Amino acid sequence: MALGVSLALSFSCAPAALASRASVAAIAPTPPMGWSSWYKFGCGINEALFQQTARALVSTGMSAIGYRYVNIDDCWMARQRSPSGALQPNPREFPDGISGLAAYVHARGLKLGIYLDTGSATCTGFPGSAGHLGQDIPTLAAWKIDYVKADYCRSRPAPAKPIYTRLQQAISATGRPMLLNICEWGYQNPWEWGAGIGSTWRTTGDYFSYGAPRDYWKAILKVLDLNAPLASFAHPGAWNDPNAMLIGTGALTATEERSQLSLWSILAAPLIAGGDLTKLSRSTLAVLKNRDVVTVDQDPAGEQGTRLVRDSVHQVWLRPLAGGSHALLLLNSSSRSATLTANLAKLGLPLRSVYLVRDLWTHRLYRSTGTISGRVGPHDVLMVKIAA
Repeated sequence: MALGVSLALSFSCAPAALASRASVAAIAPTPPMGWSSWYKFGCGINEALFQQTARALVSTGMSAIGYRYVNIDDCWMARQRSPSGALQPNPREFPDGISGLAAYVHARGLKLGIYLDTGSATCTGFPGSAGHLGQDIPTLAAWKIDYVKADYCRSRPAPAKPIYTRLQQAISATGRPMLLNICEWGYQNPWEWGAGIGSTWRTTGDYFSYGAPRDYWKAILKVLDLNAPLASFAHPGAWNDPNAMLIGTGALTATEERSQLSLWSILAAPLIAGGDLTKLSRSTLAVLKNRDVVTVDQDPAGEQGTRLVRDSVHQVWLRPLAGGSHALLLLNSSSRSATLTANLAKLGLPLRSVYLVRDLWTHRLYRSTGTISGRVGPHDVLMVKIAA
């Protein structure tokens, strides 16, 4: 099987290649949605946290609109491998083991994700998987893991594509579908080679690389700039990943939380929340559960939005949707309120006498003769869907 996958990756026109890429693409036909522990909890994690989060995803109604992955990030492991060389969880923090936690999560209709590192150690110093992929991936499969975030600490400057190819070969050999998140932070252009190897690939470093925690908004704008040229690489089953969202972590204002969900949806990005789901404010929960905006993210056509305008005050993004509709986003990136306007014909939409428009935050339905305009507060968005 490993040989067949290797040939598939070497000769893209071979039938085996098509089957391999199709099987990877089938895991995430739309961008994955869920929750990750890292930005809120860091290394302060334990079994109870993930159980509480799983229950909260269900009780808040988040799982009902698509948030289904409960993702364990770094720091879950014991400091040493077992005598046989296997990865093992910290027994104090995960007394039921990862397989026990997976059973708990699955019983609630959710999926469990986990973190490993392709290098000699994880980013915080726990055992890495270099030289152990053939042992670690079957271990994760035996635990019934559904999502693997594979980080790249202590792997640079080694070429990333061969490493992640071997990782996907190991996943395929287990027979268990596991979503692979290629997390080498965009250094080696994973958007050019990641499709068919992973379902998602990180396009940027952490927010801390771009101005956070001093200025999280500045970091989000930098991430936008880095993702704007990558629209052509996203398609169903293969997604640019600009990073987990900061919504609910306390890093953003209520307005900025609304903007991040809107922007990530225009980008067709994975929607991975990061706060304490047992303590979300009513406004934050309303943002995460805005079905109109989430539906844009999950649009089956799978086309990432394109940035058409960018200046010191505003940006204009347009995303084609299935059936001929479009999502339009006007972003006020500045620190002052501004009136933002877009002419639909000039943006390339078909010329019509009347357009049917739905505001995705006020949910107001109205008719437009071709101009979308509104007063938009600082760091806020105007986001609409224009019907076919």
